Amino acid sequence: MDEDLAACRRLLTVSYRRYIEAERARASAVSQMRGYFPPRQRPNPAEIGAPGSRIRQLVEQSERAYLRFQSAHATLQQAKTRLQERRNTASRLLFFNVRID
Repeated sequence: MDEDLAACRRLLTVSYRRYIEAERARASAVSQMRGYFPPRQRPNPAEIGAPGSRIRQLVEQSERAYLRFQSAHATLQQAKTRLQERRNTASRLLFFNVRID
């Protein structure tokens, strides 16, 4: 069962790294986009992103990566709960010594 927990931790680590990478790419693209507009005429970044645009793709990538990260976190919590339940169950075993004459 510890192998299951280790696999869940690896999944959480990988999904977190992918989320951070996607979020950095999105933030970088928004920052670059701001360079194209004068400060007073900058559009709201939430309004930028027609379907198929680079900004929209990066935002959606970041959102998907975040959802995967949340899912991996929930999976890790479930694995921890299962492991704890098994340990609790294993510690409650009673052995009886019966002597039959």
